[in-house]
Amino acid sequence: MAYLIALAASAGIQVIVETHSDHILNAIRVAVCQKVIDPEDVKIHFFQQSEDMSDLAAEVISPKLDKNGRISDWPRDFFDEWDKALEILINEGDI
Repeated sequence: MAYLIALAASAGIQVIVETHSDHILNAIRVAVCQKVIDPEDVKIHFFQQSEDMSDLAAEVISPKLDKNGRISDWPRDFFDEWDKALEILINEGDI
């Protein structure tokens, strides 16, 4: 699905995707790395609550992708569920 999205966008079609899927994001990153789409043609936006958690407003963060599909500023708690699960699995025997 993400490869098709990348192909469409690289052909000049504006595609807007709202997702919570790390699979979609990572597939787009792979498409950039494989030169299916130029990183300048990919825009990523996410919302983050203020650091002090007292402000109800959200901050819009827009990291950039480089030519290898790497995200410039990986946000805190951004698609971190796999990392949390892996840490539990690795350390479970130590409990």
